[in-house]
Amino acid sequence: MEIVKIGFKKFEIKEQLGKFTLVFFKNKEYLMKKFQTYSSFCDYLEHSNMIRNMGVKCSKIIAKDKNNNLLVEEYIKGDNVLDLLMKDDLKDEVYEKVFLMTFLARTSKYVLNFDPSNYIFGEDGFLYYMSKEYRQYEPELNFIKEGIRLWFYTKEFTNLLKQKNLPIDNKRIKSDYVINKEIVLKTIKFYR
Repeated sequence: MEIVKIGFKKFEIKEQLGKFTLVFFKNKEYLMKKFQTYSSFCDYLEHSNMIRNMGVKCSKIIAKDKNNNLLVEEYIKGDNVLDLLMKDDLKDEVYEKVFLMTFLARTSKYVLNFDPSNYIFGEDGFLYYMSKEYRQYEPELNFIKEGIRLWFYTKEFTNLLKQKNLPIDNKRIKSDYVINKEIVLKTIKFYR
């Protein structure tokens, strides 16, 4: 069993999960990431803090080691929104939370990346933004104009699936009229 010490905390390494390493501390799971350079480490911290300051839910940083470019953050258990949408239409609570997130970012004069694979609907019922991407707000880049069609099984969503080499269920594609009606109703219901 390998142990990594960051400050006064000792993290037990369990397994590699893509770019992250699953670690345990006090019987809780966390993700540890090793950065190639100090500047990429600092950029990640800065972007994470900026997103948190917007009020957008994201994983909390638990420990950081500037000398070794190591970072440990919460492990959010839940379902990726892209996977949820591939299986079935999203629940209203997911739409409510994404509209709130985009509102919080907009009031801070930023826009998030709307790709549904950047979001996890946690087991705790919260929606988490897992990307560290954001950009300056511009009216034409808002969620309603640019991103909302990726949150329904639309032609834009199927194009995203093609880009990611994921299977497409052609039976789920609805007419433009039906999709537009659903989008308008969700927008009226949850827009802030």
